[in-house]
Amino acid sequence: MSDELGGERDHAGGRVLPFPPLPEIPEPPESPLDPRQTVVARIAGSLGDQLGREQVRVLGPQLATGFRAASVDLAELSAMLTSGLARLDAAQVASRWNDDVFAWLSRAVMSWVQRVKMLRIERDESSGGIHVLLETQDDHGYYRYEFDVFPRAKRT
Repeated sequence: MSDELGGERDHAGGRVLPFPPLPEIPEPPESPLDPRQTVVARIAGSLGDQLGREQVRVLGPQLATGFRAASVDLAELSAMLTSGLARLDAAQVASRWNDDVFAWLSRAVMSWVQRVKMLRIERDESSGGIHVLLETQDDHGYYRYEFDVFPRAKRT
């Protein structure tokens, strides 16, 4: 059954998720705090203590998980993204790009990398691959990373 916008609907009117589903994003690697992060964590914790936990919730940068801005492990990040798309071929990636693939890739990178300042994810129509450009920043400077993610080739 289709709705007026052409999307597939089940009999109860809910959206039917595409098959195969994308997996849950794996938990990012844990990182010990560096000295600068320890100071930030202590300040945020002290603010919360002073303001009272019941009245205010203090949120700061994500410090304990994911790759630090200056040391993103591109091989591990690329392998995780490629593994997440392993159920899809290039045609499925293309057809689902705007529905769920682009959003899944974005959420995965943002949860696995600390202090992302810019993220660009582009699909290469000719190869079926995906190019990722990522910029991060910490107290020592800006960092630019680029790598490719390749879903499985088209099935013949």
